[in-house]
Amino acid sequence: MKLVIRADDVGYTDICNIGTFKTLEQGISTSADVMLDTPGTEDALLRLLEMPWISIGWHTHFWGSPVLDPTEVPSLVEEENGRIRFRKDLQNATSCRGNGHGGTGGTLLICRLSAELVN
Repeated sequence: MKLVIRADDVGYTDICNIGTFKTLEQGISTSADVMLDTPGTEDALLRLLEMPWISIGWHTHFWGSPVLDPTEVPSLVEEENGRIRFRKDLQNATSCRGNGHGGTGGTLLICRLSAELVN
């Protein structure tokens, strides 16, 4: 049996990356999930280039403001401030306007994920 220890929230901040990369360098962690829109992302990605043996994943999360215009993802954002709804409120995210994804069964989340990958 092989144990995989995943380092989570990689890229959250440059300071958080210090501890994360210590575990990767010492072989404690063998996998890393990178947050792509946080202050330490660039630092993390540059460091990971030097570690091709590390398995890398994408740490998805929904917070702050959407990458897409809020009018494109209306059920993901709060009307009063345009910020992402809390996860418990995402159950109603069922439509995506203006980009050909249709409007059923969570396609709004797919729109958000697609926008994060492209941007």
